[in-house]
Amino acid sequence: MKGADAAVPARPDLDGVIIRVLLRDHRDPASHAAWIVVILALPVFGALAYLLLGETNIGRRRVLRMQEVMASMPDAAATPRSDSPGMQPEIPERRLPLFQMGRSVSGFDPIGGNHGRLIDDSNAAIAAMIADIDQANHHVRVLFYIWMPDHNGRKMADALKRAVARGVACRGSSQNLVASIR
Repeated sequence: MKGADAAVPARPDLDGVIIRVLLRDHRDPASHAAWIVVILALPVFGALAYLLLGETNIGRRRVLRMQEVMASMPDAAATPRSDSPGMQPEIPERRLPLFQMGRSVSGFDPIGGNHGRLIDDSNAAIAAMIADIDQANHHVRVLFYIWMPDHNGRKMADALKRAVARGVACRGSSQNLVASIR
């Protein structure tokens, strides 16, 4: 046995699984490589693990539901673009580099009608959000990366409860809700 071919013995029974790993769309190349290493190192376990865990299948019902949702979405061609009248943002000259950087990261242009302000610290930011929630009369949408049951987390939850009691539609989302350990 000479060369690189000697390093990996031929396993015709694994070829189909390895080809499937390689042809799988929307997967990071490192993920392809990792699955192939697992399959070659532990042939039976690796192939079985890939077939059970390595492929995502959301099921027919979810696919049908997604198709229904997509069909109910407004036509993207009819949606006003950032260059449409009234959609032009008013960006101060000194802030243009920030918006250019944002565009380079997200791929989206800024849209007019929005505003923002810089706030000194997290306590002041939470206080400003709570003031906005307390003034809301139609809907509130909040998104947090981490929502903790600390002083500020509880203040935010209380503000949302007050808004709901006023008839405001509230939606909250968090990547990570931290449970209280007591």
